[in-house]
Amino acid sequence: AVLAEDDFSADTLGKWNKVSDGKWEITDGKLIQPSSSTNTNLYATTGSAMYFGDKTWTNYTFTVDATKTGGAEGFLIPFSVSDKNNNWFWNIGGWNNTVSCLQNVNSGVKSDQISGTVKNYKVKAGTTYKLKIVVSDYNVKCYIDDELMVDYDIPETSEAEAYQVVST
Repeated sequence: AVLAEDDFSADTLGKWNKVSDGKWEITDGKLIQPSSSTNTNLYATTGSAMYFGDKTWTNYTFTVDATKTGGAEGFLIPFSVSDKNNNWFWNIGGWNNTVSCLQNVNSGVKSDQISGTVKNYKVKAGTTYKLKIVVSDYNVKCYIDDELMVDYDIPETSEAEAYQVVST
Protein backbone atom coordinates (compact mmCIF):
# COMPACT_ATOMS: atom_id res chain seq x y z
CA ALA A 1 0.00 0.00 0.00
CA VAL A 2 1.22 3.49 -0.81
CA LEU A 3 1.29 5.65 2.31
CA ALA A 4 1.75 8.93 0.43
CA GLU A 5 3.19 10.33 -2.74
CA ASP A 6 3.73 13.64 -4.46
CA ASP A 7 4.33 14.01 -8.19
CA PHE A 8 4.53 17.81 -7.87
CA SER A 9 1.82 18.30 -10.49
CA ALA A 10 0.09 20.78 -8.16
CA ASP A 11 1.98 24.00 -7.59
CA THR A 12 1.76 23.70 -3.81
CA LEU A 13 4.02 22.57 -0.98
CA GLY A 14 0.99 21.69 1.17
CA LYS A 15 2.26 18.16 2.01
CA TRP A 16 5.70 19.46 2.92
CA ASN A 17 7.10 21.06 6.08
CA LYS A 18 9.92 23.56 5.51
CA VAL A 19 12.45 23.47 8.37
CA SER A 20 15.21 25.70 7.01
CA ASP A 21 15.82 28.80 4.95
CA GLY A 22 16.25 27.18 1.54
CA LYS A 23 14.30 28.63 -1.40
CA TRP A 24 12.03 25.62 -2.04
CA GLU A 25 9.71 25.72 -5.05
CA ILE A 26 7.93 23.51 -7.54
CA THR A 27 9.01 24.06 -11.13
CA ASP A 28 8.01 21.90 -14.11
CA GLY A 29 6.75 19.11 -11.82
CA LYS A 30 9.92 19.01 -9.72
CA LEU A 31 10.68 20.12 -6.16
CA ILE A 32 13.83 22.23 -6.31
CA GLN A 33 15.95 24.23 -3.91
CA PRO A 34 18.00 26.56 -6.14
CA SER A 35 19.64 28.67 -3.43
CA SER A 36 23.33 27.97 -2.85
CA SER A 37 23.40 29.70 0.52
CA THR A 38 21.68 28.83 3.78
CA ASN A 39 22.20 30.00 7.35
CA THR A 40 24.53 27.22 8.49
CA ASN A 41 24.68 28.62 12.03
CA LEU A 42 20.90 28.46 12.43
CA TYR A 43 20.28 25.29 10.36
CA ALA A 44 23.47 23.30 11.00
CA THR A 45 21.56 20.18 12.08
CA THR A 46 19.19 20.07 9.09
CA GLY A 47 20.86 21.75 6.14
CA SER A 48 18.35 23.08 3.64
CA ALA A 49 15.45 20.70 4.29
CA MET A 50 11.79 20.00 3.63
CA TYR A 51 10.09 17.19 5.57
CA PHE A 52 7.42 14.92 4.14
CA GLY A 53 5.68 12.08 5.92
CA ASP A 54 4.06 11.04 9.15
CA LYS A 55 5.50 10.12 12.54
CA THR A 56 3.29 7.01 12.67
CA TRP A 57 5.06 5.34 9.71
CA THR A 58 7.38 2.61 10.99
CA ASN A 59 8.06 0.22 8.07
CA TYR A 60 8.23 1.70 4.60
CA THR A 61 10.21 2.14 1.40
CA PHE A 62 10.89 5.67 0.25
CA THR A 63 12.06 6.44 -3.28
CA VAL A 64 13.04 9.69 -4.93
CA ASP A 65 14.74 10.68 -8.16
CA ALA A 66 17.28 13.39 -7.28
CA THR A 67 19.43 15.57 -9.51
CA LYS A 68 22.18 17.87 -8.30
CA THR A 69 22.04 21.19 -10.16
CA GLY A 70 25.01 22.86 -8.45
CA GLY A 71 26.69 23.61 -5.17
CA ALA A 72 29.48 21.99 -3.15
CA GLU A 73 27.41 19.20 -1.56
CA GLY A 74 24.95 16.51 -2.67
CA PHE A 75 21.71 15.43 -0.98
CA LEU A 76 20.39 14.99 2.57
CA ILE A 77 17.57 12.47 3.02
CA PRO A 78 16.13 12.66 6.56
CA PHE A 79 14.28 9.72 8.12
CA SER A 80 13.23 8.79 11.64
CA VAL A 81 12.51 12.44 12.36
CA SER A 82 10.97 13.43 15.66
CA ASP A 83 11.76 17.09 14.93
CA LYS A 84 14.64 19.19 13.56
CA ASN A 85 16.61 18.54 16.75
CA ASN A 86 16.12 14.74 16.81
CA ASN A 87 16.49 12.81 13.56
CA TRP A 88 18.57 10.60 11.32
CA PHE A 89 19.60 11.39 7.77
CA TRP A 90 21.47 9.92 4.85
CA ASN A 91 24.13 12.37 3.67
CA ILE A 92 25.05 11.69 0.03
CA GLY A 93 27.91 13.78 -1.30
CA GLY A 94 28.77 15.37 2.02
CA TRP A 95 32.18 16.62 3.11
CA ASN A 96 32.59 18.70 -0.04
CA ASN A 97 31.00 15.99 -2.21
CA THR A 98 33.27 13.10 -1.19
CA VAL A 99 31.28 10.82 1.17
CA SER A 100 27.98 8.96 1.63
CA CYS A 101 27.05 8.09 5.23
CA LEU A 102 24.37 8.22 7.89
CA GLN A 103 24.32 10.92 10.54
CA ASN A 104 22.21 11.44 13.66
CA VAL A 105 20.94 14.59 15.35
CA ASN A 106 20.24 14.01 19.04
CA SER A 107 18.94 16.91 21.18
CA GLY A 108 20.21 19.36 18.57
CA VAL A 109 23.73 17.90 18.36
CA LYS A 110 24.69 16.45 14.97
CA SER A 111 26.97 13.42 14.84
CA ASP A 112 29.92 13.03 12.56
CA GLN A 113 29.96 10.19 10.01
CA ILE A 114 28.45 7.07 11.61
CA SER A 115 30.93 4.22 11.59
CA GLY A 116 29.98 1.33 9.32
CA THR A 117 27.94 3.55 6.97
CA VAL A 118 30.74 5.56 5.33
CA LYS A 119 31.59 5.14 1.64
CA ASN A 120 33.48 7.37 -0.74
CA TYR A 121 30.92 8.90 -3.10
CA LYS A 122 30.74 11.91 -5.41
CA VAL A 123 27.41 13.22 -6.76
CA LYS A 124 27.70 14.39 -10.37
CA ALA A 125 25.82 17.54 -11.36
CA GLY A 126 23.18 16.92 -14.01
CA THR A 127 22.91 13.19 -13.29
CA THR A 128 19.59 11.86 -11.95
CA TYR A 129 20.00 9.30 -9.16
CA LYS A 130 17.35 6.82 -8.04
CA LEU A 131 17.57 6.97 -4.25
CA LYS A 132 15.79 4.44 -2.05
CA ILE A 133 15.58 4.07 1.72
CA VAL A 134 14.04 0.90 3.14
CA VAL A 135 13.11 1.11 6.82
CA SER A 136 12.21 -2.12 8.56
CA ASP A 137 11.80 -1.72 12.32
CA TYR A 138 15.24 -0.41 13.39
CA ASN A 139 17.09 -1.45 10.22
CA VAL A 140 17.78 1.06 7.45
CA LYS A 141 19.01 0.14 3.98
CA CYS A 142 19.98 2.90 1.54
CA TYR A 143 20.41 2.39 -2.20
CA ILE A 144 21.69 4.52 -5.07
CA ASP A 145 20.58 3.24 -8.48
CA ASP A 146 19.76 -0.15 -6.86
CA GLU A 147 23.27 -0.47 -5.37
CA LEU A 148 23.21 -1.06 -1.59
CA MET A 149 25.20 1.75 0.05
CA VAL A 150 24.13 1.43 3.71
CA ASP A 151 22.79 -1.44 5.83
CA TYR A 152 22.58 -0.19 9.41
CA ASP A 153 20.72 -1.09 12.58
CA ILE A 154 19.70 1.98 14.57
CA PRO A 155 20.40 1.24 18.25
CA GLU A 156 17.07 0.71 20.01
CA THR A 157 18.43 2.72 22.93
CA SER A 158 18.30 5.81 20.72
CA GLU A 159 14.50 5.77 21.15
CA ALA A 160 14.23 6.43 17.40
CA GLU A 161 11.00 5.59 15.64
CA ALA A 162 11.76 5.01 11.98
CA TYR A 163 9.28 7.22 10.17
CA GLN A 164 9.67 9.12 6.95
CA VAL A 165 10.47 12.61 5.84
CA VAL A 166 12.59 13.80 2.97
CA SER A 167 14.92 16.57 1.96
CA THR A 168 16.59 17.12 -1.38
